[in-house]
Amino acid sequence: MPTTWRASAQRSARTPTIPAPRIAPWQYAFGVFGYVTATLATFFVGRDAENDEAELAGAKQLAALREEVSALREEIHAQSRRPE
Repeated sequence: MPTTWRASAQRSARTPTIPAPRIAPWQYAFGVFGYVTATLATFFVGRDAENDEAELAGAKQLAALREEVSALREEIHAQSRRPE
């Protein structure tokens, strides 16, 4: 076998042999992606919060829950007043 073949078939001294150095760049990439995503989300949420005409997230669901709780309270009071 020629010398150049043997040299190219061997691993480079810079090639990681344990999995941690191979995984670390992926972890860094996911971290950067998460940071960028959070920054964009903060920008859009902040923009909506400054708008006085924008509806708050979940406001309709919150109003519906309040009505349901109020109706349940009235029902409980009505049942507790009834003689058995």
